[in-house]
Amino acid sequence: MKTLLQFSFKRRFLNKMTLFLQIIFILVISIMFYFDKISELLNLEFNRPIPIYIEPNLRKLIVNEAEWKNKGFEFTTNKESITISYSKDVYTITLVDDLMTQSKIYDLLLDNHQKRKESSSNSSVYRWLEDYRSIDVDFLEYKYEDNQFKHQIIILFLTSIYFMLLNFIAVNSNEIIMEKTSHMIPIILTHVKIKTHFISKLIIGFASVLFQIISSIGIVGLIGYSRYQLDKGEGLIRLLVKFLPFKLDSFNLDDILKLLDLSMNDLVQVSIGLVFILIGIFIIQILILILSSKVKTMEEAASIQGPFYLVLLIIYYLALSLNTTQSLSSNLGLTLSYIPIFSMLIMPMRLLTQHVMPIEIMISILFSFALISLIFIIMYPIYCEGLREEG
Repeated sequence: MKTLLQFSFKRRFLNKMTLFLQIIFILVISIMFYFDKISELLNLEFNRPIPIYIEPNLRKLIVNEAEWKNKGFEFTTNKESITISYSKDVYTITLVDDLMTQSKIYDLLLDNHQKRKESSSNSSVYRWLEDYRSIDVDFLEYKYEDNQFKHQIIILFLTSIYFMLLNFIAVNSNEIIMEKTSHMIPIILTHVKIKTHFISKLIIGFASVLFQIISSIGIVGLIGYSRYQLDKGEGLIRLLVKFLPFKLDSFNLDDILKLLDLSMNDLVQVSIGLVFILIGIFIIQILILILSSKVKTMEEAASIQGPFYLVLLIIYYLALSLNTTQSLSSNLGLTLSYIPIFSMLIMPMRLLTQHVMPIEIMISILFSFALISLIFIIMYPIYCEGLREEG
């Protein structure tokens, strides 16, 4: 088995295409983290502020001009640029042809209007508004602090890994088909047993997945850390604030990390969620590997791999539709979090939106391992028969 593993690892990792794809990945991540610097270097228009003319009487009413500059606007006296006027309680805006800019201007004007109203109101009205907007709640038994920004970032991280691993679920399958079509299977089986061949494929496939996760996180981490050391990402975040339609008061990576407020409990939940994703991908790999042993041509392989990709997309969109505390607490959400393959995304989302008992996590993992055992018992003979057909 050692020789077979060495040969497979060299063939999979030490080839020009793998190295080329790693270089492309590094370049893409570098462009993402240094996009503002690249924009300045190439003299692109992304960093250039949008000139805007506000009538003098109206500009005197602007409470916070710095907020406009943070959103990518620059005040000018040129009336041929975007113009804002105010008459009879109506704002008139000219020369804006895209919805993104319209949305940002509307948000800024609305925010300015609200601040002026608050500052001009008497103290009793202001206190009433503050009291109206908030209540004090103290959960005595269990308090779940909702942080939607953190929740969405973690979900984005897990789903990114999910889609990244989809590229690897058919690698073993394609290797089996290649070995069969090139008549290498009979030669291999004269030196190793079918069981050894099967286990080696599983080890290689799982090692490839782990290598991709570790290398990708390492590359993103190193490039992100280099950008943090440069300017804490202030330039990049200011560029994002300019183009994204949401409000963001933080302007460096330190503030973003504070906003995320990651704790040891969050890291544990992410790790458990990653375990569920790996188990689900491992089950898919086993199923495709066993069924591919019966395939004789690459055309037949597509008919097997296609349904698996379709199922994985259905799981992804189903998980998105259930990505609320109420939906995940329903009978459907609870049931799917225990069903193998479905649990690879549903259970991580439950972990991030509600309190999940350790016994529930263990039961879900046991169901997955039970399915793996059942696959080995029922379907492994199919794998042996498929290889012998070529042997």
